[in-house]
Amino acid sequence: LPVPPIPSPPSGFETQDILRSPPPRTPPPRVSGSYATLLPGAPVPAEPPPRMESSADRHPLWLRVPGGAVVGPRGPTEALDTLASTLDGTPPELIAIASSSKQWLSADRLGVLLAEPVVPGHDQVQGELTGDLEQDSLVSLLGHLSRTRATGRLTVERNTPEAYIRRELRLDRGFLVGVSSSAEPFEVWSAALSGATRSHELRACFYQVVDRHVPFSSVASPADWKAVRPYQARVAQEHLQALFGLDRGAFTMQSETLPSTGLGPPISLLRLMPAMVSRARRSAELERALAPYLPVRLERTERFEGETAALGLAPADQARLDPLGHGHSLSEALGTCTSQRDLKLAMVLAYILIQLGALIPQYSLHASR
Repeated sequence: LPVPPIPSPPSGFETQDILRSPPPRTPPPRVSGSYATLLPGAPVPAEPPPRMESSADRHPLWLRVPGGAVVGPRGPTEALDTLASTLDGTPPELIAIASSSKQWLSADRLGVLLAEPVVPGHDQVQGELTGDLEQDSLVSLLGHLSRTRATGRLTVERNTPEAYIRRELRLDRGFLVGVSSSAEPFEVWSAALSGATRSHELRACFYQVVDRHVPFSSVASPADWKAVRPYQARVAQEHLQALFGLDRGAFTMQSETLPSTGLGPPISLLRLMPAMVSRARRSAELERALAPYLPVRLERTERFEGETAALGLAPADQARLDPLGHGHSLSEALGTCTSQRDLKLAMVLAYILIQLGALIPQYSLHASR
């Protein structure tokens, strides 16, 4: 039988990398049903076996990576894996993708088309809050956005010679409705196309997005959205935990109109904090952050009751709140812990409540009167 020819690349392609073997596939992340899996204790189903695909796929794609080299042809899953791994440390505007019949589409624009619908007025900025995590911790920043019932996008960026990190939270009236990074849409789609649910339909949708430069919402059916959302939830959880581990980086909060679909159910920012801080911060890191407060007597402010109620602690964990404040030093409060688990929880709660302004040094409270 005759061997079918490899599809011709778009004009301007360099061909020296056309026959390069694809990168090894990594297993897709395990997922569950909605953004509610960001909360602790949510079950995670077993991941399906990965589906392999040939680079001589009927949906051939090419990638232009930093330095100008062109890689291809790749099938949709292989192209997404390359995008996700490359974007982990590279600004998305330096990478592009193309089908055999269209012009280059930048990775940052592709991420927008895949992640959510495009709606009128979506990019109209109404207000802006900027700062740095070295001066304002993420916990204190999220507490402020929760209290002010902010709506819009919180972007945190850190650019170093070693890596470029970008994380984005989408907020609706002070509640979390979405988490992403520059690589997040591609990680989600790579996992979805490797899954067992509507993988063929999703491959076709992805190719149409790249080929026609249109948003996923314009080519997707309700069943397609339903198939992708579980993967969004799992990847969002991983990126949110990574965000809580950052102690440096510039942030920008933009108030804008959010899309009406494609986002998960709202989740309280404060309720996420105990689990996320505990996972992202080791005990030694918490000890260093709390060291200035150990000899200091702490008092509860008017925010204490409301903020602690919003944390959503289990009844057994609420006992760790009792020694905090009341004029005791933080060292005295932590000294009441009888196990390493209790000590870690007490440090997590003390760190959060100090950052939220619910616990403050006794002399600061008296000075403000």
